[in-house]
Amino acid sequence: MANALNGHDLLEPSLRRAMSEKGVGARVADPGGGLTERELQVLRGMSQGKSNAEIGRSLFLSEDTVKTHARRLFRKLGVSDRAQAVACGFRRGFVT
Repeated sequence: MANALNGHDLLEPSLRRAMSEKGVGARVADPGGGLTERELQVLRGMSQGKSNAEIGRSLFLSEDTVKTHARRLFRKLGVSDRAQAVACGFRRGFVT
């Protein structure tokens, strides 16, 4: 239980992949996470290795707006950079 409370994934990676391929357990947002759909889109872009400019172009946003969404999602996730945000996003199931 302590692992779950600390945000650790309790599923085996092979099971997580199988569930992901079948669309099982896909979430739009964690009810407790409070991320907006736009913040989730920015997080997904980060998880794909896109720069802020690339994320902005794909979402039709300015780079500054992407940075604003990124700062807000960092604060909500309790992280300080992109790598931590992506890792947290994977652990919480926001990105696959």
